[in-house]
Formats: sequence, C-alpha cells, structure tokens
Amino acid sequence: MYIETLLRNRGVRDSEKVSFHTFIYGPDKTDSDVPIGRYPDHSEYMNFIEDRLNESNIKPDQAVFWFYPLNSDIPKIIKQFKPKIKVIDLVDDHRTWSEVSMIKRFYITRHYKNVLKAGDLVLANCFNIRQSMQQYHPDIKLIPNGCELEPPPDLSGDGDFQKFKEMPGFKIGYVGNLEKDKIDINLIQYMAEKRPAWNMILIGSTHTNPQILKLKKFSNVRFMGVIEYPDVRAWIKELDVAILPHLNSKKTRSMNPLKLYVYCSLGVPVVSTDIENLDELKPFILIADTYDDFILKVEKALEDGKKGISNSLQECLVANTWEKRVDQILKELLA
Repeated sequence: MYIETLLRNRGVRDSEKVSFHTFIYGPDKTDSDVPIGRYPDHSEYMNFIEDRLNESNIKPDQAVFWFYPLNSDIPKIIKQFKPKIKVIDLVDDHRTWSEVSMIKRFYITRHYKNVLKAGDLVLANCFNIRQSMQQYHPDIKLIPNGCELEPPPDLSGDGDFQKFKEMPGFKIGYVGNLEKDKIDINLIQYMAEKRPAWNMILIGSTHTNPQILKLKKFSNVRFMGVIEYPDVRAWIKELDVAILPHLNSKKTRSMNPLKLYVYCSLGVPVVSTDIENLDELKPFILIADTYDDFILKVEKALEDGKKGISNSLQECLVANTWEKRVDQILKELLA
C-alpha cells in the first residue's frame, strides 16, 4: 500500500482519463514521501483538495464528488467546495466490525446520518446495508458488485506463478483479505485435517487476523500473500475449486462478495457456506450447510471438473458486468 500510494502520487498510475492523488502527510511538510508522524491539520487536507482541483481545471460547482462515507471530513469538504452532486457510496457498514467499540459505533452512526443526509445520490452494494441506512436517506439505490469478462493476464514470465501452476495435487483456494468475523478458520482447519492431499491455497493479507496463521502448522495450507489485481485473476483461474468459507456474521451480512463474481467469471467451480448476498450467482455455485457437507461439495466439484461457463451463467455474467453497473449509476446520476 505504501509503495502503491507513492507511485500514484508520482503519476505513474495515471491514464488518459484518470489521475490519482492521495493526501500524504508527515513530520516535514516539504517531504511528501514520508507518510508517517503527526495527524494532519484539516486545513492542509482542504488545501490539498483545492490544489488538485485547480491543477485539473475542475470546478466543484460543476463536478460530482464521490465519497467513501467513513471519511470524517466529508461535511467540511461539502461545506467548503459545494459540489454540484454528492455521491455517497456505501461499500461497508463499519458498525458491524467487532473491533469497533460501542462509543466509536455511536460516532460512526452519527457521522453516517449527517453524510447521508447531505448526499444527492446514495449507493449500497447489498440489501442489508441499504436497509440499515434507509432511516438516514429515503432513496438508497442498490447497485451490487460486478465482474469482468476479459481473460486474465498472461503471467508466463512470472516464476512464482509458474511454480503455483505446477504444484502437484488439487488446489482449493480462497482469495481476499483473511479477516476475522468473515473467515471461518475452523472450517479451513477441518478441511486441511480431513483432506491432507488437498492444497489449501489462501491468497490475501493476514494483517487484521493474525490468528489464522495458526494454520501454518498444516503442511497442506499454503499462504501465498497478497497478489495484486489484475494478476490475481490468473492465479484464480488455476484453482480446481474456489471457496467462500465465510461465517454468517453481522459483517458478512453487510457484504456483497466481489470475489464470487471474479470466481464465476473465470469458470472456476465455487463452493460456499450458506451466507447472504450471493444474489444472482447463487444458482451457479454449490452451497454447504455443515463442515462435512462442505467437503462433500468440494469433492463433487472436483469430480465434475471445470466444465467452463455455461450459457445460463454467461447470460448472468453479461448482465452483471462492471459496464452494466456503470450504466446503472450514470442513469441515476443523470436523473
């Protein structure tokens, strides 16, 4: 994240249509490459936004400001810049995270209330988030996650990827942050114990859930670390079965699992616990009720093998591409 932030601020990631700017602060105001130290003065942040808008010749009163609602400075930004349209994008409900104290939950709720009240267009990616926030905004639009239909990148020159491809045995994999309140560690452990010949592949960060590292004692559980998007799509395509070993928790009930769209769009068989917000893709995956049933469903998926993407799944994926999602959002914006 550190390196990527610096690359974006240096313009390395810019394209013809998009430029990236991240507010970085440090002990030395002249050294923007030191994102550590004191908490920034709010006026510095406002000046940063104003400078970036001026550089890009963007006039706030003619612009759409798109907010991730946990940003505590949203009310100040709206008051100072008075954007033409304010979009509030409810990707998460941070009140459902177990590490959030009761007091912090109170302040987050108050902040959500103020921010949603100021929004012209409010988006939610799953039904439960929309329902929990509707008291703060009367017309929240439900826009779930989407998928890409393009083939994954060619990683034939990547040594780590080639070793992964050539790994003997079945590869049963999960991709995403290995967060507590989301991942059923006991289920993964149960599978590792009962099926020692399976390679249990875990791709993603463990920084919020060090407890999961106890699975390193199993020789068939393999932590692959963080693999950047879009490269990770090539790794997913090499899995024999992709899994969603999610807990049924407050956190997962307020999530629309993006990884499911990625799994299905790459033609990989999917086995999931019985969780909410699987939406249109639910008929195309296997749902397990118990740990033993999960293993049975994975075995069935292995037995059936990769059959490619059926016509009905293809139709579903085409109807749920990111392009379709953008069309929906633009329609709402224009309205």
